[in-house]
Amino acid sequence: PLVVSDATINSFFATADLVRLKTCLVRQVAGATVGGALPVAGIYGKEVDAPAPADPGVGAAKPCIDMLTSHKDLLDGMGVGIEKADFDALVGHLFTAMTNKGVTPEDQNAIAGALGPMCADIVTVDPDKC
Repeated sequence: PLVVSDATINSFFATADLVRLKTCLVRQVAGATVGGALPVAGIYGKEVDAPAPADPGVGAAKPCIDMLTSHKDLLDGMGVGIEKADFDALVGHLFTAMTNKGVTPEDQNAIAGALGPMCADIVTVDPDKC
């Protein structure tokens, strides 16, 4: 809800399948932060078709894709690609959401540490600013 209500970045998600996006984000963050400690860890990009309760929005024909590929053609409502400020806004919303859900500062820092290196693959306008 924080991202959807933020007019500065929500246009990047206007055509996104939000169910699929949520599934892929959970898989990516889990894999990047806890390795094999969670059932979803290590399966990002290796989606399969399975009987219920398969994860929504993904499957063998619709796997989660790498950050560079998934962000390279995204434009905002003005036709501009993703800037560092857009990345920072999204990360800010993530921290707000984590705080609101009671995620410990240590876990928040672990997630930030996993997401930070992805900046250059996500930012398409001057990624060297990451």
